[in-house]
Amino acid sequence: MLMLMDIALIASVPATALCRNRVRQSARRLVALPPTSRAFDADTTERRSGQPSFRTICRKVASRNALDPAEADRLQDLAAALLEDLQPRLAKED
Repeated sequence: MLMLMDIALIASVPATALCRNRVRQSARRLVALPPTSRAFDADTTERRSGQPSFRTICRKVASRNALDPAEADRLQDLAAALLEDLQPRLAKED
């Protein structure tokens, strides 16, 4: 459930707040999940597409690197997609 809250936080904060400590902590927890975790099923970013994946951008946030506006938008778009994918699946499990 914490994973869902972490993704929701990243999806909902203003882009200018993505560098705050609470968001970085959430990004660290998400990066610590195995890459095969079902939390990332909705991220359809292909390796060779040249587009950074959700985990890649989270890794950048967690390491205190600044995001450019395009990365911030992409991170929030991917977080929203992951959240939409996870909520119904987690509701079925409860």
